[in-house]
Amino acid sequence: MAEQVFVMRGDTLEPVDEQPFELEDDLQELLAKHPRLLGNARSWLLVTREKGVADAPDGADRWSLDHLFVDQDAVPTLVEVKRGRNSQIRREVVGQMLDYAANGSQFWTQDEIREAFEREHESSSELADAVLQDFLGEEYSTDDEFWTRVATNLAARRMRLVFVADTIPPELIRIVEFLNAQMRDIEVLAVEIKQFKGNDQTETLVSRVIGHTATLPTKNASSRARRAMTMDEFYERLPDDGIRNAAKRLVEVATDHEARVFRGPASISIRVGVHADQMKEVSVAWFNPIPDVAGGLSLKNFSFGMPIHFEHGERLGGVLEDWLNQFAHDGFGEDVQHGNSTKARTLTFRQVVEHQDILAERLANVIDDLRGL
Repeated sequence: MAEQVFVMRGDTLEPVDEQPFELEDDLQELLAKHPRLLGNARSWLLVTREKGVADAPDGADRWSLDHLFVDQDAVPTLVEVKRGRNSQIRREVVGQMLDYAANGSQFWTQDEIREAFEREHESSSELADAVLQDFLGEEYSTDDEFWTRVATNLAARRMRLVFVADTIPPELIRIVEFLNAQMRDIEVLAVEIKQFKGNDQTETLVSRVIGHTATLPTKNASSRARRAMTMDEFYERLPDDGIRNAAKRLVEVATDHEARVFRGPASISIRVGVHADQMKEVSVAWFNPIPDVAGGLSLKNFSFGMPIHFEHGERLGGVLEDWLNQFAHDGFGEDVQHGNSTKARTLTFRQVVEHQDILAERLANVIDDLRGL
């Protein structure tokens, strides 16, 4: 049965009739100006319209996503808009969205997303910084913290996919419900936005969210927080075959020399059991697969160093200090320190690929030295 909407004017009840959007761009522009139409369960920040999506590292854009939003939890939200009369809204749009999600999560960088936001909003009456600060309030200490969290969520494929149309067909609803039930970290929604106009051109909009509850951070939150990524996921997140092959070599060296590869939600570390210290396990390397995105210890890329949050005996401390000083002596990477937790040298992916022979040799040596204590 068709919906009928009325407007009360004093004691008079006036009907307003549903009118489809004439152009998809009209609906896209409306959504960019009023993102609350996506639902009130989240706060929405428009990053940009027409976000380019490449299908290779440093490749030219192959596709264009209608809208890229983020919510208050820094979850990237990909939005594709169609009119209900467009036959693509039934099946083809799903394939398009999966292309955008798979390649965007692989090739978009933190800097690229931030620059897209700045370009989008500096053309408006408000500067980008003012827009962002108004959105963030007091929740994040710095802008960098927010954008780093966006990149971390993207790298972990923790995102939201939203299909928007003035009519959502039953076929798409079934696909949305199926995908939502199967995906652990990705929320899939359909949003139906209907437009009604009266004789005096009064415009009324009705928005209906179909799918999940639009609260992705609570979706499987406890299991997601505990789930360590697999080694296949780690290798897949590395940007190219060069660093992928170098990483596999270093991991093989570690396991061949009986070190443990500890897998976290977003990075891995190399840990060695030290017999001389009641089998204390010490970390000597941390590998983060997403370029220039810091992990849990604020260490980015591939870092080699030592923990400093507990007392080292003289022999253990000597081995670890020598391990760290080898990198400083050769000028590899840059010095980093995370509070009173870790000292390390961080190398770019290019440096790791270039110096993988000596890195593999040094890693084998330090593991053997620590195990021999």
